[in-house]
Amino acid sequence: MFSSYYHFLVPFYHGIRNREIYLVEHKEIIWKRFIQYLLAEACYSDPLSYVLWVDFFEDITTVRETWQGLVNNCSTKKALLLLLEIAGPVPFDLKEVYYKALLMDIGSHEVVFNSLLHSAFDVYGQIDSKKAQLILAELKVDINSENYKLLKKKLQLIDK
Repeated sequence: MFSSYYHFLVPFYHGIRNREIYLVEHKEIIWKRFIQYLLAEACYSDPLSYVLWVDFFEDITTVRETWQGLVNNCSTKKALLLLLEIAGPVPFDLKEVYYKALLMDIGSHEVVFNSLLHSAFDVYGQIDSKKAQLILAELKVDINSENYKLLKKKLQLIDK
């Protein structure tokens, strides 16, 4: 159950979507704060993750600007990984550059895998099956896991 903090976040979504918040410097404040909250304890990060995923990222009118604003303000790898975990609805071309960059970091492979999984199975998930299969082949993850098998099968079905 989300605290009233969730209800505090939704007006930012409406402000961005309806272009009521239009000054770049105001948006930068929002993106920076969102990253701080994403890195905070669960009572802050969980509601923010939900609002980003369901409102900002699932809305084609806000997803690109929101994604760019957030990744431009990721000061740590942890922040980027947290964003990727909730990035199912984000267009694949925006995520792909980060997937590829994280391939050299085996410690990030599980997050990349989960992001691909969400991208393939979310209602509004965005994935390029051919590119995702190439990334999946390079990940050092448990290839015998149920989720791996599900993802591999889904990517092959999309490809047909």
